[in-house]
Amino acid sequence: MTDAGPAPAGRARLARYAGLVGAVLLAVAGWLGGALPDIPPAGPWRAGDAPWALGCWLLGAALLVGAWWSLRRGAPSTRWAYLTAGLWLVPLLAAPPLGSRDVYSYACQGWAYAAGHDPYEVGVAAAGCPWVESVAPIWRDTPAPYGPFFVLLAALAATLGGGLVGTVVLLRLVALAGVLLAALCLPGLARAAGVPAARAAWLALACPLVGVHLVAGAHNDAVMLGLLLLGLLVLVRLPGKPKALLAAGVLLGLAVTVKATAVVV
Repeated sequence: MTDAGPAPAGRARLARYAGLVGAVLLAVAGWLGGALPDIPPAGPWRAGDAPWALGCWLLGAALLVGAWWSLRRGAPSTRWAYLTAGLWLVPLLAAPPLGSRDVYSYACQGWAYAAGHDPYEVGVAAAGCPWVESVAPIWRDTPAPYGPFFVLLAALAATLGGGLVGTVVLLRLVALAGVLLAALCLPGLARAAGVPAARAAWLALACPLVGVHLVAGAHNDAVMLGLLLLGLLVLVRLPGKPKALLAAGVLLGLAVTVKATAVVV
């Protein structure tokens, strides 16, 4: 199959704003029936809002995925891809956590460590986290499965956040920082692999999983990804250099201390 090249300007513009509408609808769905901190995990769908929330979620997801997929051959430019991906993130940054309640587990694990407990020995319920009701039941009695670097970041967020909402906001900013770091690394890695930077930026950054899972969900995979890509970029920019190998090793090691799945790289 041949590469048809970047999409025409009209189609690209339509995709940009269709995706934005989709992101707005997903944010609305989150506020209507998402993982809000004051709603028990067992019953997130409030009776009156459930149909509207489900409708907004399905339509928003369809628009976002469709817009992204329609430009799979390539965005008009790397800058255009970055601006569009950033535009789609704006409403998702204003949404409650989407897709899961994992960020509440992060918050409680950070609180537990900051309060002097060992999150690798006790679950957040046993540690006495004041926000435990917002954590999914399956994770309340489970010790932290994440690495020490991320637990330190979560503890810092819990200390500075001053409460659950503030902690979640800071954890989302940490996830956003990971995505921004990945964005900075993508062009160099794409050139090293012989891939058009605009296409790589579009397929990676505008992918709905990035906005919904990594940023809106505030998942620590974003931090892991940013550190991994930076480590790989150091290796391809300075191949065989001892200092580069050391720096890349440190970065990849930090990625593993965020989440052990980074070790597969």
